[in-house]
Amino acid sequence: MAIANRPARRSGHLASVAIPLAGLLALFLGAFLSDWAYYRTEHIQWINFAAWLNAGAMVLTGIALATSIIAAVFSRRSWRGWWLVVALVAATFVLGLFGAFVHARDAFATMPDGLVLSLLTLAVAIAANWAAFSRGFRGDWR
Repeated sequence: MAIANRPARRSGHLASVAIPLAGLLALFLGAFLSDWAYYRTEHIQWINFAAWLNAGAMVLTGIALATSIIAAVFSRRSWRGWWLVVALVAATFVLGLFGAFVHARDAFATMPDGLVLSLLTLAVAIAANWAAFSRGFRGDWR
């Protein structure tokens, strides 16, 4: 009886992209919820919390952008599968940077721009995670 075993794939660079992507999604979600809480209550501490969550998410977004570019360049598969992930993470970085600039304003001056930018950044971060986790980490880049 012959049993066909497939060799295990080594996907270390894929995990280096997956961990910051998952983390930035949680932090951008927290920033959006903090902006929403400030919009509803006008307690200044919520906007401070949103600014710190946005800053932490920007660190993880920079790491995710760097590792996704490295994974795209050194991947054995074609670049074609990685362009969407790299583009969405770059768009998340740009929107998050604009959000950080808006959150640097005075507390009341951040609304409604901060809330809208947090929502847009969260939507693009969700799209980046979906693009990466739906096909990329299973190795289906065709």
